[in-house]
Amino acid sequence: MIRILGILLFALLTPILSDGQTYSVPTAKAQRQMNQLRGLISNMEYAQAGLLAQKITQRYPQWAEVWMATAEIAHETGQPELCEKATERVVTLDSTGYPGAYRWLAVRKFSLGLYTEALELFYRYKSVRVSQGIENHEDSLLVASLLFSLKEVQKASVTYPEKLPEIISSDEDDYFPSLTADGSKLVFTRIVRKRGGAENISTNEDLIQADWRNGSFLNVRVLPGPITTLNNEGTQTLRQDGRVMIYTACNRPDTKGGCDLYLSGKTGDSWSVPVNLGYPVNTRYWESTPCLSTDNRTLLFASNRPGGIGGMDIWMSTRLADGSWSQPQNLGRPVNSPGDEMSPQFGSNLSDLCFASNGHIGLGGFDLYISGKDNDGKLTQPVNLGFPINTHANEDGIAISGLQGIAIIASDRDQTTGKDLYLAKWEKRDDGLSSVIVIKGLVQDRKTGLPLAAKIEIQPSGDHRSSQVDSDPVSGSFLLGIPRFETYRLTAGLSGYMPYSEYVVTKDHEFKGTITKELLMDAVSEGSAVVLHNIFFRVDSYELLPESEGDLVDLLGFILENPGLKFEISGHTDSTGTPSYNEALSQKRAESVRNYLINSGLSPATIVAKGYGSNQPITNNSTEKGRAANRRTELRVVTNR
Repeated sequence: MIRILGILLFALLTPILSDGQTYSVPTAKAQRQMNQLRGLISNMEYAQAGLLAQKITQRYPQWAEVWMATAEIAHETGQPELCEKATERVVTLDSTGYPGAYRWLAVRKFSLGLYTEALELFYRYKSVRVSQGIENHEDSLLVASLLFSLKEVQKASVTYPEKLPEIISSDEDDYFPSLTADGSKLVFTRIVRKRGGAENISTNEDLIQADWRNGSFLNVRVLPGPITTLNNEGTQTLRQDGRVMIYTACNRPDTKGGCDLYLSGKTGDSWSVPVNLGYPVNTRYWESTPCLSTDNRTLLFASNRPGGIGGMDIWMSTRLADGSWSQPQNLGRPVNSPGDEMSPQFGSNLSDLCFASNGHIGLGGFDLYISGKDNDGKLTQPVNLGFPINTHANEDGIAISGLQGIAIIASDRDQTTGKDLYLAKWEKRDDGLSSVIVIKGLVQDRKTGLPLAAKIEIQPSGDHRSSQVDSDPVSGSFLLGIPRFETYRLTAGLSGYMPYSEYVVTKDHEFKGTITKELLMDAVSEGSAVVLHNIFFRVDSYELLPESEGDLVDLLGFILENPGLKFEISGHTDSTGTPSYNEALSQKRAESVRNYLINSGLSPATIVAKGYGSNQPITNNSTEKGRAANRRTELRVVTNR
């Protein structure tokens, strides 16, 4: 996509001589005035230059060079309509002397969505320019974007994004949306105008939150302090449960530069004092538009720091074991370009990357793109999300709810209201089901019923992707999302409590996408026992399956964190088979788990293995579901050593 703001017209419209055509200055006095005008423009004295240019054009209306200067002044003073009018006058008066004028007009028409006119002007530019050498990158990008745009807007059937109601898309600029995993909470940035004395008006960026229920937005409010201050706060990312936010704040006493990234957490209804993420994430350069992965280990953000490919690039930092962030790495090509990239957002499958750019083939201004990953885990060539998600205007922010099958995009396509938020459809699976499932619920102490602040993690069986949150210590509530698979490993961990593990099945076609769970955890004490639901063996075998790795690793960590205790691993079977066979199989299975732990560094004295066969059923063996529940591995606290 073409960046039009950086074009220097005065250099671009340099006159040329071709085919023996000559140009004469009207008078020596006019030449002196022209020299004076050039000096004023060079010194950026645009007010005086504008008056002088107007005087000269009135006296010499057929002089192309002074119209070129008028275009330059209009461009530098933010008058695009006058710039366009003056440039059109240039090519009318001199059809071959200023080839760059055609190119500027092509870019101008492109920015207005007049793609056919823009392409014609670009080809005219190509036909009259003197140099016919290798086409530069910007020219190649411009013509490719024009051809792409003409094809996109001719789509026969499209569903246009719908502007959100005025309570969200207000008279002010509203942009950079973020959603929780279930789509129930929306946070976005709004320009708030504050009127002072007389006609003094100041503007601030503030963070706005709204609840979204049954298609309606409720309780729209400015986020409270300590997040909101008298300075600017905006361009945020929410953790999937809405209880952690990383956002951009400017001009604070502890900033490394003008604008830095800050983190704040929510307990109950209160936000913590924001903490500057510090170096090396924040620098004296500009950092903004963050995005936090669902496992909370990867942070993407935009920055204009040195070492990038373009003006603004997307960078990546990973969370280290001590909680700090690693030295950010530039995502490089093909995501970053010589233009600007920002607003990264993970797709609903947690692998795709959506972002905004004005440096790739597009429809004009900033467009939204998506990049997947190849078999080597590398990001692929970005794909433009196309019309009507993208237009000739700026689409520079996106929030995705895979559960709802929607995306909220930021766009200034409506020039009468500026930046607004729009609702667009997002992909669902071929079977019509949501691409994401959401698991939410409460974590409580089994005996007391009190809420617990546990670490919750869900991971698809046999897949490396995971989603993590910690439950709210005030309410015990949690919420997380994960791409739709058939089975998952759900775990909860908290110091002083037995590990929680559950095998979650969602392959039922009627399952709509939300699971509600009550996780009851047992305090560590003599006799405490838990079922390890995600330890699996081959049928009629004591060979551990690879899917058991997650629970085994967590089990090892839990035992090592409790050095004063001794544990028993017990194996249990259903009632199928003879008692002697079941006891032998359950004993060998328990020993397989014990051997894994010992081979991983655990002291043999810490744990014993015991097979109980079918002697301790937890439910009836008359059904397959009951028999499956009785086939299990348990961990029990035996005694203090």
